[in-house]
Amino acid sequence: MVLTKKVAICCLFVGFIFFSSCRGKEEKIVARVYDHVLTVEDLQNMIPVFAEDGDSVLIKQQYIDAWIVQKVLLHEAENALSKKEKKFDKEIEDYRQMLTVYAYENKQVKELLNENVSDEDIAQYYEKYKNNFKLRQPIVKINYLKLPIKSPQIEAAKKLLFSVSRTEQDLKRLENISTNYAVNSYLLDDWLLYDDILKEIPIGKEKRTFDKNQTFEISDSLNIYLIKILDFKINEGYYPINIERDNIIKSILQQRRIQILESLRQEAVNKAKTSGEILVN
Repeated sequence: MVLTKKVAICCLFVGFIFFSSCRGKEEKIVARVYDHVLTVEDLQNMIPVFAEDGDSVLIKQQYIDAWIVQKVLLHEAENALSKKEKKFDKEIEDYRQMLTVYAYENKQVKELLNENVSDEDIAQYYEKYKNNFKLRQPIVKINYLKLPIKSPQIEAAKKLLFSVSRTEQDLKRLENISTNYAVNSYLLDDWLLYDDILKEIPIGKEKRTFDKNQTFEISDSLNIYLIKILDFKINEGYYPINIERDNIIKSILQQRRIQILESLRQEAVNKAKTSGEILVN
């Protein structure tokens, strides 16, 4: 009898420890609405990773508020709608099928898509769809140096940059000044969007035309800008490939995705037809 009592007490003690352990592992509840609870883990799964960079307290509260609104409306809807009005079996199945097909197509595209886009691919696309690249805003070829107002290299840079016939040696000296003294610079021979240049140089939006090889300087309280316009186009011709390169690559990859999907769908239909699995009355 004494032994039985001891066993019972041990069982109760072990049970208490187990219960306490489980309680300790319970998720902390963030919010409760009727029979629904939102735990810390649920909230973490709701918030995207990128949101951690922002005001995390505000973002978390926004998600909690949205969850509360959704649950109270769900409660009201459950009580207000009849069983027939709440029967969404077909819609749920249609959505499940759509998601399944979408996941399958995405998987196939990921496996089959060739993401290597060569310069030749880009050039061919550019020529084929050239009318899509007509100029809609000014472009400019420009070299410039942004130097501190008290830089000892201003005169040397001006002489080199504004030279009518710049040699390879002149360019190397300019690049050296740019590397060691300039706040910012651009010394390549590529077309750029004029509006992008305005973000770097205070030329003024009202100035929309320039002459080839035009040179000038602008200064403020901190810096001096030495500028040479190599060429300028406005509403004539086409955007050059270097400006449209990223857009062309995106378009080529999108075309390849569409081709893979069309081929995938056609192969699936042909397979079902061949096996006699398609019957149309």
